Amino acid sequence: MRFEEALAASPPDLALAALLLARELAYPDLAVASYQRQLDQLAALADDRLPYGETEDQVEALGLFLSGEIGFIGNSADYYDPRNSYLNEVLDRRLGIPITLSLVYMAVAERLGLRAHGIGLPGHFLVGVEAGAHIILVDPYHGGIRRSLAECAGLVAQTTGYRGPFQTAWLQPMEPSRIMARILHNLVNAYSRQRAWPQAIAAGERLLILEPEEPTYRRNLGLLCYQNGQRRRALDLLLTYLQQAPNAADAETIRALIRDIQDDLVRLN
Repeated sequence: MRFEEALAASPPDLALAALLLARELAYPDLAVASYQRQLDQLAALADDRLPYGETEDQVEALGLFLSGEIGFIGNSADYYDPRNSYLNEVLDRRLGIPITLSLVYMAVAERLGLRAHGIGLPGHFLVGVEAGAHIILVDPYHGGIRRSLAECAGLVAQTTGYRGPFQTAWLQPMEPSRIMARILHNLVNAYSRQRAWPQAIAAGERLLILEPEEPTYRRNLGLLCYQNGQRRRALDLLLTYLQQAPNAADAETIRALIRDIQDDLVRLN
């Protein structure tokens, strides 16, 4: 099975998709089933610790269990390490970034019968857990604590510099495919910072698999190929990008780059 097939299942299995993605991109011998069992075991341990009764109490207890007893923490010391975006590494090292630590929380919560979903704030990622008519906002990156709307606004301002009004649309459940796209964006950025162009390209290719009609994914992949010296492929991708988005804000910049690539190819011939 490929990662996109796990996302297309009904219901989608996001944790499985993340493990399959890790196997495709970086860990060809990854034993996916063993990591699924780890999540089952975490849920079984948590089930013994969670109180009966109110969902709110269970949500807080689960956060304390994962961050305190098990030791999942945010990797603030090396935030852009690509390993932070691979679920197998997060489970092995107990280190991650907001989106992958949220993935662990959601996978365990779902196994315990809690209705959890991802919330993709600009610059930060949380978990929303249904509790009757309202949603409890949980921040696994910061120890599984609960967050108020005011605190969410503060997180957005802190991570992005945004000072406008908080948009309640940010609190909508994020589709599993969009969560996976966000993980892939993180991998592209992490590998690009290392100038590990082949790995960044592989992650960019998976973004196109998820959303083949998204022009910016094609443009970004073309730019990565250009950085990696793959001039002909970069040219094809960037030409297609302009066909898809001829009036894009960066169209003239891309046209200039295309001319440079074409000149390079002429000289090479």
